[in-house]
Amino acid sequence: MNTPWIFRLAPRLNPKLRLVCFPHAGRGPSMFNQWTRDLPAAIEVCAVHLPGRESRLREPRIEAMSELAQKLVEAIDSSQIHGAFAIYGHSIGALTAFEFTRELRRRGKPLPVHLFVSGHRAPQCPPLPLIYQLDDREFLAKLTSRYGEIPALVRADPDVLSFFLRIVRSDVQLMDTYCYREEPALAIPIAAYGGNRDATLPDSMLEAWQKHTSSDFHLRMFEGGHFFPDAIRPQLLHAIMDDLGELANDSSRPS
Repeated sequence: MNTPWIFRLAPRLNPKLRLVCFPHAGRGPSMFNQWTRDLPAAIEVCAVHLPGRESRLREPRIEAMSELAQKLVEAIDSSQIHGAFAIYGHSIGALTAFEFTRELRRRGKPLPVHLFVSGHRAPQCPPLPLIYQLDDREFLAKLTSRYGEIPALVRADPDVLSFFLRIVRSDVQLMDTYCYREEPALAIPIAAYGGNRDATLPDSMLEAWQKHTSSDFHLRMFEGGHFFPDAIRPQLLHAIMDDLGELANDSSRPS
């Protein structure tokens, strides 16, 4: 079943695996719609829907990562997502996915069979300079220099741009105020993905994710900048399938 927090975008009957996906800053479940058509029928895509965006626009946004991770674990319990699942997150979604997984472990809940972290430095690495408290003009300039140009349709309308920046600012605040706590490595495989032209993310800071697994670790670099998943989705999904291996060994496609 869907909950306000978890959308099963194209429900499958007895899927072999569920892929729980965490969006990047400012986005919601809709960014994963195409994934349901591109992945095998045995995989069900479940998109995380945070308050303050899309159909939850009027709900207050959560400003602390610890609270967000706790709310997400409670949401998984009520969503009836059972059986094997993997987790994917990009940018702020990667950091949220990591803390969500550690919160599952703290509560003695089942862990994912695989964690995919994309477009974000390992949490123990030095953070980027704080920007969430800047005024809109400076905040936009920093976003652009770090991550690339905001879409022209957003920039063209001052009201749309202001609305967009409010949502993105809350996600950036989660990253800016995040405080890493040392814990034992997770006993699950981790794959770290990055764009080879991402100015925010040196290879070494992706490699540093290896610290967080006592199991297998894979590092993959793709052509593109920070938002490489939007441009090379087929290659990204192929990599996810390859890293899942036998867990996703079903070549059939949804009809």
